[in-house]
Amino acid sequence: MEYVISQADKAILREVARKQLELANQEKNQQRVQQWYQHNALQGERPMVHLEMWTFAQEIIPQRLKCQGEFARWVETTLYCNFLNQELFDDDRVTPDYFPLTYDTYFHLFGLKIQIETALDSQGHQSVGHQFQHILEDLEEDYDKLKQSVYGVDLETTEKKRQAIIGDILPVRMPMNCLTSVPTQEVVHFMGMENMMYAMYDYPDLFKQMMDRIADDTLAYFHMLEEKRLILPTTSFEGVSQGSWAFNRELPGMDEWKKRPFTTHDVWGFMDSQERCGHFLCHVRRVHLPLLQENLRAVRPVLLRLLRAGGPHLGQLHQQTEEPAQSFHLPLVQRRVHGRAAPGHQGHLPQKTQSQHAGCQPGAGRGRGPQGHPEEPPRRTGLQNGNHPARRLHHPQQRGQGQTLCADYP
Repeated sequence: MEYVISQADKAILREVARKQLELANQEKNQQRVQQWYQHNALQGERPMVHLEMWTFAQEIIPQRLKCQGEFARWVETTLYCNFLNQELFDDDRVTPDYFPLTYDTYFHLFGLKIQIETALDSQGHQSVGHQFQHILEDLEEDYDKLKQSVYGVDLETTEKKRQAIIGDILPVRMPMNCLTSVPTQEVVHFMGMENMMYAMYDYPDLFKQMMDRIADDTLAYFHMLEEKRLILPTTSFEGVSQGSWAFNRELPGMDEWKKRPFTTHDVWGFMDSQERCGHFLCHVRRVHLPLLQENLRAVRPVLLRLLRAGGPHLGQLHQQTEEPAQSFHLPLVQRRVHGRAAPGHQGHLPQKTQSQHAGCQPGAGRGRGPQGHPEEPPRRTGLQNGNHPARRLHHPQQRGQGQTLCADYP
């Protein structure tokens, strides 16, 4: 792509930029900005509600584009993404008074280039529906495909974009959205949900080794951002993933950034593992919580500041979090799983739930079958239906209320 904008396209972009600036300066937009600050300080009077437009942007943006150049159309699309929520839906998505341009950073986990196949609608246009072309099928057999992760930043391309954008109506700013780590999503992308579930069962130690590598490489990427001074403030319109924004007065802003380099301690961070929602909790405690702990250790001071700002109703959680870093155990995550206490805190569990997870408790040993005898985990053997691995079949009575799936994880 050439980062140039013709005079005709510049005239179009100026009109769109004026519309964004007008919406940004409206009183109701300014009021919503203040409501986001209150919301993130846990002092809001109501929930903040907005539509995530990316799921249907192809239905409302392409027909609005008037620019002809490829880069100009990218700028025009970005402008519309900044304010269409306010113009069309008048929801709680707020409109910035600047044009955001992020640095061209990249992180390719294990050096993999994942291909995405996108579905087409009735008119031949790309739709939201898509699938990933899996690179790994069996973790043990394909483990050598997991190479060194590749990450960095293209400063030259970033500067070309910045110089090409006009910036005379809306100033161009270089923000950074929150630091994000979604390791199991990455795994699902390169090997699929089903293969990932089998890998956790068939190769527990190898799976944990892979997840440890993901944690190490993610932290190395964050450290690279620190060294290049690309950790930027997250205190206003910056995204915090899952449809939220960074508005807060607890974290250091641009004035502080000009005085010293920022670290991961100074900004918002986001991490989730939706792919394991409802997964057997003994494995989550053994594999994912240590990974979560390691990735979030860097932003622990941010968590503490936000807890302090949360008022007396978070006082107990704040006190539990004020402990030496080496023993930090993320009580918020461990105590609340799917809206109830995690099994490690048996005092908060209904009796039935405690018995269901008895095989997952420390020292409980291997899982048991319906008669209480040790049950050997079944293995995948042979091929079935072409190249698809044979699927395990568990009779419901043989699952022992989920204990069979926990057999390998003390």
